[in-house]
Amino acid sequence: MKNEIRIYLIWTLVLTNLLYDEYWGLNALIVAVVTVGLLGYRNLFAAKKINQTNSPGNDAFWYFGAAIWLISATAVFLVGGWFQIFMYLISMTYFGSLQDRKSVSVPFSPIQAVVSFSTGLGRIFHDTITRFQGDNGSRSKKIARQIILFSIGLIICISFLKLYQLADADFYELTSFINLDWISWGFIFFYILLTWILYGFYYYQSEPEVTKFDQSFKNEISTTYSDSLERFFGVKQERLLALITLGVLNLMLVLLLVLDVRFLVDGFGVDKPVAEYSSLVHQGINALIFSLVLVILLISFFFRGSLNFENHKALKYVGVIWLSLNCILVITTGIKNYDYIAEFGFTYKRLGVLLYLFLCGIGLVFSVYKIVRVQSVWFLIRNTSLSFILVFAVVSMFNWNQIIADYNIEHVKKERLDLEYIFELGPDAYPALMNFHVENQETNTDLFYRLVSAIESKLYYMEFERKAVSWRSFTVRDENLYQKLSRYHFQHEGDQTKQFSVRN
Repeated sequence: MKNEIRIYLIWTLVLTNLLYDEYWGLNALIVAVVTVGLLGYRNLFAAKKINQTNSPGNDAFWYFGAAIWLISATAVFLVGGWFQIFMYLISMTYFGSLQDRKSVSVPFSPIQAVVSFSTGLGRIFHDTITRFQGDNGSRSKKIARQIILFSIGLIICISFLKLYQLADADFYELTSFINLDWISWGFIFFYILLTWILYGFYYYQSEPEVTKFDQSFKNEISTTYSDSLERFFGVKQERLLALITLGVLNLMLVLLLVLDVRFLVDGFGVDKPVAEYSSLVHQGINALIFSLVLVILLISFFFRGSLNFENHKALKYVGVIWLSLNCILVITTGIKNYDYIAEFGFTYKRLGVLLYLFLCGIGLVFSVYKIVRVQSVWFLIRNTSLSFILVFAVVSMFNWNQIIADYNIEHVKKERLDLEYIFELGPDAYPALMNFHVENQETNTDLFYRLVSAIESKLYYMEFERKAVSWRSFTVRDENLYQKLSRYHFQHEGDQTKQFSVRN
């Protein structure tokens, strides 16, 4: 692509304009869309130039990485919380690691990104010097050199002018006619900083040794695989151990599932005190969570080598049945946790349990595929890690504070409602909490007065933010919250709220 360095400088200028002196919001989505489009076009142009069709721009992993980044960017635009920003940076890192090869394992992508970003800090100077070497008679290069030299000299002179003005009041008065206030030095510094830092992202360069190490772990298991443990016990003894172990575990799991189904059918525990029922459910769920991790580890151990190529198919059948039963266990545990939520309300811990069970289900499905298609442990790690990133990116698109507050107030019985927990969720929960107080005429409690104070403080802060930033920082979450909170109008008498009204 001609004039690629100019495109890079324009790209960083656009990013500077979007991000400088702003919060995360719509600007993050625009940055992702522009960058994905630009790098996709660059890769496609490079592929056509050398008559290749398997460049990173045409690879499924490249599109997958781009999709994850765009989903995370949409989450920042919709919600804009710290978790959304974290997922945005993680997905951006993974997408960046796909620029010069078809795929890279998620565990190695942060290493490759750090290497490229770090070396990019030095490569920008080396590449700039190299671009101006040779063909010294080129008119465009002569002009570029003159502009660079003039800019360097101007920056040095302005810097010393400011220093001397600060050092001597008489010198400041003498040179006060030189008014440079119209120049946004912060914007210029931020632009230079972004241009320097993002060079390793735009001109991605992976570390060959890390790439070689990553590629050394194959997805397929070699038919000649053998390790010291397998040689010590022997394949027959290891097969016997696996059959007995998995057979006994299948029987125990069937019994556990029968008890689980009885628990769900009978509704045992619903009438127990909250603390006792909570302990009962959490103790069982925590144990099952740990057991599901051991399930995947055990299957990975037994089916790591020669047992995959045995003519006896009984072991594979037993392994697949055990994994299938564990999938049923995930479902029954999820139903148990959902019933718990229906009775006592939604919390982040209970949300975490549902999310963890879903991720375990993904791991179990890939474990079944690993046995049937004879794949390695690294196949399991690569595919589950990619799936996990996608799941977290999708989860980050939702405003869970608001969802938890709305669900609890609408579905949980009043005597079991934990209003303090909902209040601690923060501003997203304030509208639902205020509606609860109004509908139940509980406007003379300590929690209500604290809620009023919190709403007024949040409104004051949001109005200040709206004046301080532009459309670049816009998020759907903040706009919706501002519209809801601004409907409330309070009148105070002393330290208490005398009356309030709600504007439609």
